[in-house]
Amino acid sequence: MTDRYIFVDASTEAVMNAAKVISSAASSLTFEDISKSLETRYTSGTVKQILIAGLQLGVFIKNNQSYTISPKYGDSIKRANKDQLNTLFREALQNYPPFLLYADFISNGYSPNDSASMVRGIMQINSGQKVVEKVLRLWGISAKLIINEEGKLRIPEAEKGLPATYVKELLKALDSELNAKMFLINILSSEVYSYIDTLGMDITDIAKAIMLYETDPKEALRKATAFFETFLHKFGDDKGIAVQGKTGVNALVNEYFNSSKILKNQQHLGNGLGGARNISMHGIDTDTGKEWNVTPQAALSNILFVPLVIRSFYFYIQKGDQTF
Repeated sequence: MTDRYIFVDASTEAVMNAAKVISSAASSLTFEDISKSLETRYTSGTVKQILIAGLQLGVFIKNNQSYTISPKYGDSIKRANKDQLNTLFREALQNYPPFLLYADFISNGYSPNDSASMVRGIMQINSGQKVVEKVLRLWGISAKLIINEEGKLRIPEAEKGLPATYVKELLKALDSELNAKMFLINILSSEVYSYIDTLGMDITDIAKAIMLYETDPKEALRKATAFFETFLHKFGDDKGIAVQGKTGVNALVNEYFNSSKILKNQQHLGNGLGGARNISMHGIDTDTGKEWNVTPQAALSNILFVPLVIRSFYFYIQKGDQTF
């Protein structure tokens, strides 16, 4: 078990009230400053739990003994009214790997207790099973990512009813992003997704690539193949492959093969993505002097190929499982 993820019983409202305080300050705030700002609603003990929760979700940043708001959320939280803060909590929650895995199990028919228990084991969480289940369930319901229908939890497809145009647009984007992340986790498997998280990687970029493939296929392809290249570096480093100093997908894939970590057919698969990476990255082709045009169909095909190849590399290297 590790302390990578720590669960405390802090409500959505409490976390976002603290976020509003921190985002509204001209400079960083100490624990004492935040406690003073929230003293009419929360005890100092509760504020400690709120800050732990906010740090876990990536809403707050701690520097020495002071707290600031994450640049990702700062402006939005500062200008949001009280009713809109819940939507911004949702954005943070669906970037939180334990919740994504919990939501994936719920969406596949597992009970809340079983889902939390599996998340706790897979992600090596030291917090107790009951608090893990309670926090993930209540946060999900509060953020309207999960709804309770006659005692059964499910993941809603959309959230409606907030009046501000920018909030509606955010909700639409978040719905698409969550669906893309659930889709990716299903392709990768919960085991591979959990391992990717231990490497410090976030699937948000590749999820956004799926959302972007029609409007900007070349940029979508660049995001997805960049994710693959980063994975090759981090996975290779973790497995003792000499990836240091190697640049480009093809060079990395070939080092995997030369180190006898992958099979010849897997080298071909990886080099295919290397070609796609080069097409997405380089403006002018050296052979023709012309720029590559990337179609939405090609972008989507290669984007979906990335998690399939990652899964194949992982299971072969980890377990000798020859699967594609």
